[in-house]
Amino acid sequence: MEWAPVTVEWPGEAPAAEGYWVDVADPARVRPYQVETSRAPDGSVVRRLHFVEVQLAAGATREYRLGGSAEGAKAESDEAFEGWRSQSAQAASGLQRGGRVWLQRISGYRPGEHELSFKVYDHIYGHDADRPLTKGLGGQFPHHRGLFLGWNQAKRGELTHDFWHGRTGEVLEEAEEKREVFGLGKVCGSMRTHSRWHLGSEETWIEETRTVTLWATAPGRRLFDVEVRLVNPGSKHVALRGDPHHAGLHLRLASEVEAVAKEVVWAWPEKSIDQGNDIRAGASAAIGSIPWRGGSLVVGMQDQGPATADLRLCARGYGRFGVFREFEIPPGGEAALRVRFSLEERKAGFTLTSFEDAVHQVLPQRVVARVIP
Repeated sequence: MEWAPVTVEWPGEAPAAEGYWVDVADPARVRPYQVETSRAPDGSVVRRLHFVEVQLAAGATREYRLGGSAEGAKAESDEAFEGWRSQSAQAASGLQRGGRVWLQRISGYRPGEHELSFKVYDHIYGHDADRPLTKGLGGQFPHHRGLFLGWNQAKRGELTHDFWHGRTGEVLEEAEEKREVFGLGKVCGSMRTHSRWHLGSEETWIEETRTVTLWATAPGRRLFDVEVRLVNPGSKHVALRGDPHHAGLHLRLASEVEAVAKEVVWAWPEKSIDQGNDIRAGASAAIGSIPWRGGSLVVGMQDQGPATADLRLCARGYGRFGVFREFEIPPGGEAALRVRFSLEERKAGFTLTSFEDAVHQVLPQRVVARVIP
């Protein structure tokens, strides 16, 4: 495994935020680092140290020495994540690094333009600042937009509605005044937004909190973690159901992939079960290779939630792939999704022989770190 993001959290008393660095036995190995300070729900201060592990074999462990020194800062890049604001609203509209946009949030429901505005989605940008890696409005399947979320069979009481296609008034509407960016620095940056799902009325079916964290890992890679929390604020049971191609958390690549759909190759874990129709069970991750602007776009997705019977992944050759789960959410209850995506533009072609051969190049596993007293 290479280029894996690591987060260490100090509960209670935390080290100083200034001048911290990460060291191992070999001092020649340099890691960028970033300290994030926040408050826990009980009011206590929590500090998290984010850094990137540049080389660690799967299943291996490593001890780090953490300390304070001005020397650590000298090795860091000058580029850092920062939020940017639209001119039409005083709220963060995306994340950029080194003056280049990496993520752009698209939202703002307009009742008179329901089809154009009923979804909340994110564009991911790569090398070309003028063309996102993801698809926006229009084109084939216009309800597929960037990084997006929805279920085509959402049931509340006796009502069933489609929060995937949105054809009968379903709305995912962001509370833009609650949008925030945090944890910004030279290693990562996060955007958190809050949305409510409704039918054009005051009654809310689901309150959604979505957090997207971008990591600066290997050059040319867009590695990002998505965490979604779904809360039922009402008095009736809500069921989120559907099928893997019309429900869950998905990413839709730019429409240009449609022209090379027959050349797109997907690799799955050897023990996964092919259920037909581009659907896999028994897999928590997949990797794809796509002809892309003279080279290749190497993509990966990895569900990071519990292994459950309903978990299935899907991937279409035209550039949509995602994670499907079904949820039963009682009044006052909640559900969660956690998925990691990787998009990497390569100048040359990429031969994808098997999932097992490519996984450590494309999808770093989640590294769990702890402080030993």
